[in-house]
Amino acid sequence: MAAKTRNSSIELLRILCIFGIIFMHTIAYGGDELSQMNRYLLIFANCFTNLGVTCFMLISGYFGVRFNLQKLIKLDLMVILYTILHQVIKLALGIPVGKMDWLSSFFPILSNQYWYLTAYFIIAILSGYLNQIPEKLKKEQFGKLLLFFLFLFCVVPTFLHFDILGSEGKNVVQMTIIYLIGRYIRLYDQNSYRKSRLATLLLGNILLTFLLEMGLYLATGHYSMFYRDCSIFTIVSAILLFEIFRIIYFENRFINKIAGAVLAVYVFSFGFQRLVHVLLPLEDYAFSPLLFPLICLFAPCVVTGCILIELLRQTLFGSLETRLAGKLADIVNILRQKFKNKLYKCSEKLKNYLVQ
Repeated sequence: MAAKTRNSSIELLRILCIFGIIFMHTIAYGGDELSQMNRYLLIFANCFTNLGVTCFMLISGYFGVRFNLQKLIKLDLMVILYTILHQVIKLALGIPVGKMDWLSSFFPILSNQYWYLTAYFIIAILSGYLNQIPEKLKKEQFGKLLLFFLFLFCVVPTFLHFDILGSEGKNVVQMTIIYLIGRYIRLYDQNSYRKSRLATLLLGNILLTFLLEMGLYLATGHYSMFYRDCSIFTIVSAILLFEIFRIIYFENRFINKIAGAVLAVYVFSFGFQRLVHVLLPLEDYAFSPLLFPLICLFAPCVVTGCILIELLRQTLFGSLETRLAGKLADIVNILRQKFKNKLYKCSEKLKNYLVQ
């Protein structure tokens, strides 16, 4: 039987999401002081570009994550490489790099340099337990659990401006909720919806988010309350967007290949953006109507450059990286077994000591 080919529509969604994420990160290079019109455009753009990481985790939840030590080590090696390269770029541009910067570059997941990847690693490690939740619970019980989590961690922060964890949804708890929503969709949502109605609801929700943000900004001078990662509006928009792409099915090897590089783009974009920024300092256009057209040029350049570098890296070092990850996984498994045996012996000695 032939291997099942990935749905390129979902892979295309990954690519569009990374464009949105890089677009959102690029806006920050425009500076804090913007013209009124550019501020309005920033608010509007963030209402849909901030859906990226939520869609990423929905996709992970839909397909299901399975703990694979070799794959995690291979991903970690890629992240370490690009994080170190980022520090080298900073040095080349005359930006000070401290000892802690170098140290954290060798442990980017543990040091939470990329919050989404840190959350992903934790979810992958705990996937054996997380995947049992929908398997052990009935549909109604699972649905009620998700509604409780959404109310506590998403609805309350959306309308009261604070959240229990204080990170605006950029944390493992938020991503675990999104992952479980993805599992729910996979198990119970047959997706018999019409694309036109899903698209209407999506556009309506994004427009509502924008109007709420504009109302907040005009009233208080502050914004980002309704398009944060923990906002219920962000989550609803991400689910609707995912459902639209899930309906569509086609196969394209080129799209699938490019989609395999999106996590590398997410990591290396922070360094590559600094290089592009030297050529195109966006803060010079903070009060110019050219700011957003330039961002529309800046972001694709960053994404394209990062994709080309990652594809080159995969071609040159992919097989070597796989072998190295396999060797490291074997070492970790041996050490883990030794530690487990040692811990068992210590616990037995402690138990014997306590009962004597």
